[in-house]
Amino acid sequence: MNAPTSPAESRLSPIVRAAILALGAAVALGFGRFAYALILPDMRADLDWSYSQAGWMNGVNAAGYLAGALVAARFGARFGHRALFTFAVLVTALSILATGLTRNFELLTLFRLLTGLTGAFVFVIGGAMTAQLSSGGGPRATLIAGLFYAGPGFGMAVTGFFIPAYSAAYGPAGWQGAWLLLGLCSILAGAVSLIGLPARPVAKVQSRKAAGTFPVRSALPALFAYMAFGGGYIGYMTFIFALLRQVGATATELSVFWILTGLSGMLSPWVWARLIGGLPHGRGLSALMGITCLGAAIPLVLPTMQAAYVSGIIFGSAFLAVVAATTAFVRRNAEPEYWTSGIAAFTIVFGFGQTFGPLLVGLMSDRAGSLSTGLWYGCLFLVIGMVLAAVQSDISTGNRGG
Repeated sequence: MNAPTSPAESRLSPIVRAAILALGAAVALGFGRFAYALILPDMRADLDWSYSQAGWMNGVNAAGYLAGALVAARFGARFGHRALFTFAVLVTALSILATGLTRNFELLTLFRLLTGLTGAFVFVIGGAMTAQLSSGGGPRATLIAGLFYAGPGFGMAVTGFFIPAYSAAYGPAGWQGAWLLLGLCSILAGAVSLIGLPARPVAKVQSRKAAGTFPVRSALPALFAYMAFGGGYIGYMTFIFALLRQVGATATELSVFWILTGLSGMLSPWVWARLIGGLPHGRGLSALMGITCLGAAIPLVLPTMQAAYVSGIIFGSAFLAVVAATTAFVRRNAEPEYWTSGIAAFTIVFGFGQTFGPLLVGLMSDRAGSLSTGLWYGCLFLVIGMVLAAVQSDISTGNRGG
């Protein structure tokens, strides 16, 4: 049973509520997934991992995310959105903390899997609650949705302030302490995010009519595009930090790069608001995937820190906007009672892409003996996603629910 809301909580506006809920998204992705890239170089050096092992560890995180996405809508309907979000954000924070308590590969795999599993609950259910807060449509709806999806960028910016400096101070052996610090930040942010839970709980049980009715077949080009995007973007997010370390970037330069990427991600829903909400069909998705690909390719062509900063700004400004654009697509092409299942469908295919992406980039990098080679494969997947999204048409009202 959901706890009653306090008078102060019930007075929160939808905009403020979405901004607070975004801290949950920061824990799920900004801390739980993306911060791995910052700590990975020290983990590889201290634990003597190959690129394949490093890719596996983020791939298993994505596999957990996929598993969570498969059941998030069903669990949300059964247990209530508020209860599931509360449970998931706190377990995610604790699993991040636990990652710093062991050096065992199997246990690290388990904690990364758990972080992905419960992180998916946070993101899918948080996205669904935010969609309800923004159900009126118009610019205000775009603002509300954008606030939630700015959460991962905020999490990236926060980690950029302290993890590179911590790594520089303590060296490869300090990676466990970095995870412990990240876990404490996650517990704090996760607890605060609960203040943003909707004052009125979402119904626990969906109607029979609402079950499984998002028009998946009509959205296949967009879904496959999003899968390819998941495989492409995560390669950059997993290994770009290691690539910059290889070319001699200092701790300060790495912090600036990651903070710029995170801040750009926070601003992306507003930078691309017209593109997200104004372009019909899959054109907005396609354009944003193309921009993401451009950002990912820049440091491979120009291996300088100046180029890396430009890459981070372009990539950061676009990749989270792709996520927001999928939500806009669902809202435009399905009735409100189907939004949770629609968001879950996109999250599921995204999870497939994120699972094979890091492993493939790692394998190709090990085979070629060059991290840049593997990252080019990530760019190829982004191009495939851009092409597939370009052929997606909006779904007519008559096809909704079919």
